[in-house]
Amino acid sequence: MLTLVGRTSQQQASEGRQHAFTTRVVRGTDIHNLGKLYFEAYDPGVACASLSEAIEDIEASFAGKYGDLWLPASRIALMPGGGLAAAIMTVQRAPWSDVPDTPFIIEILADRRFRRQGLARQLLNESMSALRHSGHELVGLRVSEANEAALALYGQLGFSEWHRPDAAQSGPVTHQQ
Repeated sequence: MLTLVGRTSQQQASEGRQHAFTTRVVRGTDIHNLGKLYFEAYDPGVACASLSEAIEDIEASFAGKYGDLWLPASRIALMPGGGLAAAIMTVQRAPWSDVPDTPFIIEILADRRFRRQGLARQLLNESMSALRHSGHELVGLRVSEANEAALALYGQLGFSEWHRPDAAQSGPVTHQQ
């Protein structure tokens, strides 16, 4: 797993694609549908073993288990009929010590039918815009080294690999004369 960090100013156009999808901020009433999207977005057993487990994990996200969910930077894309096509969930700070001390994207999910259509890019751009307007310059996320499509997208948006500073470097700085 790689940890990446990107500048919130590194947004890009959605390649001129016209979407029949609308986007909006995530709401508490979306928990069940987000859980369904979460469960179906991954191969069986990768993220959760069951739909109920996926819904519980999304409930835990709303309850702060992965950091305080930042609603303005957490968005969903809705299909014309109203179902969820994609989602991004962003927290103010992730609770893990091995990630940057920045807002952190804990999930980017897309319905398998709507992948490679620019929805992740659109939601990333909207999330990064909300973060930038809140005064944040950086955002972090994690991605599997095997997820070539996601790595390509993040690279296009200016994300780069983040490494935790050495303990020696993070200690007090002394100057020698």
